[in-house]
Amino acid sequence: TLTVFDAQKGDDAFREIVKNQIGPDGYTKLLSGELVFGADEKVLQIPGWWKSEPGRVNLLNIFISTKYIDELPPMPNTIVFANTCYSGYEKPTKHGGTPYKTAFINKNLISYYGYAYQSGSSNFVENGFAQAMEDNFVRRLTIDLDSTQIVHLDANGKESFDQRLYDDTHGRSVLYLKHFGADNYSYAQKCGDSLVDSRDGQKYATVCIGKQTWMAENLRYNAPGSTPYYYGRLYDPTTVMSGVCPNGWHAPSNAEWQQLFDLFGGIDKAGGALKSTSGDWDAPNLGATNVSGFKGLPGGYKTAAGPFAFLYAEGIFCSTSLDANGAPLMMFLDRNYVQAFIQARPTGAQASCRCLKD
Repeated sequence: TLTVFDAQKGDDAFREIVKNQIGPDGYTKLLSGELVFGADEKVLQIPGWWKSEPGRVNLLNIFISTKYIDELPPMPNTIVFANTCYSGYEKPTKHGGTPYKTAFINKNLISYYGYAYQSGSSNFVENGFAQAMEDNFVRRLTIDLDSTQIVHLDANGKESFDQRLYDDTHGRSVLYLKHFGADNYSYAQKCGDSLVDSRDGQKYATVCIGKQTWMAENLRYNAPGSTPYYYGRLYDPTTVMSGVCPNGWHAPSNAEWQQLFDLFGGIDKAGGALKSTSGDWDAPNLGATNVSGFKGLPGGYKTAAGPFAFLYAEGIFCSTSLDANGAPLMMFLDRNYVQAFIQARPTGAQASCRCLKD
């Protein structure tokens, strides 16, 4: 806030005020648009404003404009929590600049957090709510080790909102703290670091995907009855359900697979996001992007009768769930489909296993 009690003495006095309170280049930044005045201020837009409205303006609100943000260098590997008023604004600004949220997202951030209505508009934020959100944000990233998808949510998994500014009478509804950008980044826990299985010393890459942390490669533990194959080992449902994963990890249930699918458009689209883009797959490996980091490989499976099948064509993964008839369910990725599938297989069939952190 700029204090301008003496600005009515003239433009030179105003320039001196700006220089003293903002800095030597403050007036130039106001003229260039890097700094802007609040919505109700007409300074620099009406010549002689200090003469036409004597005594009216004593305090002027100054904001960093998005022109300033636009001129910043790219910021990869950066998370921005814009804990300020109007930070989630995504509509064109009155100054003609890039909207705040868009300006930051354009910097190639990992993730951006700001306050916004569901409509994409925004508003000022009450101080107490902003302070609470900062405390929650820092704790959940650095202590709870949560991924970027959930650090802004309340204890019930819902977007937090400023209850003291609640307004449902003018189409603005509730001002939320919202998240934009990568869902699967973890600030303190580097999911790409190796997990070491204390049973045999095997090392595995991991990946955070939403609220879940997965192995990013197939399990290779030599459990009794398992079979070595091209991409790790294959395990039958009985072995899987007995607890084949390392301490602190478990084989996923059907519901946990579904939770993963939901992050990528549901079961009808998730296959592409989960499949590796490597040359291990036979063509066409339809829709494969691996945007999830899951790196699903086409390890096929071993039938209950003994033969191996679908190597390079399908990735088939264990589950701890059964269908209505008691048959074991498995998760399928296929070279010919962008979908993921949950299907039953005979009890003795063996498949790859991806473990999920408890």
